[in-house]
Amino acid sequence: MCAKSGATAYDALDLVDVAALADADLIFVSVGVNDLKNGHSARRYRQDLGALLDAVLAAAPRARVCLLGIPPLDHFPAFPRPLADVLGWRGRAFDAIAAEELARRPRTLRIETHEPLEREMFGPDGFHPSEALHAAFADAVMRELARLDGR
Repeated sequence: MCAKSGATAYDALDLVDVAALADADLIFVSVGVNDLKNGHSARRYRQDLGALLDAVLAAAPRARVCLLGIPPLDHFPAFPRPLADVLGWRGRAFDAIAAEELARRPRTLRIETHEPLEREMFGPDGFHPSEALHAAFADAVMRELARLDGR
């Protein structure tokens, strides 16, 4: 695992480890929330995410790359209104950018969240995902992989 709390898409470029990814079959990438909460522009996010995806795909020539969609930030308990509404809107815009960038690249897939997120989906801070949300994402990944494999 290559991870760094608080990393943006640009920061995550430094985490791409060719030796660690060379034999991977499936890679999960989760970026975007820190980009938007840190005030990055849509243009910058598109550029940084594209560079990150290209680096991961090059480092892992056989792997599928799964980008976790940006969750609905307007449902996060940590954010008061109207901040939650603004972050939710920006999250949807950044998520649309991610979908466009993935559509241009082979071996990529996207897992998105459509259903409302309940309080138990979050850790005690109201921001980070709980075990329940991680399990929901894992189930969604397995469904999508089965769909892609025609099962």
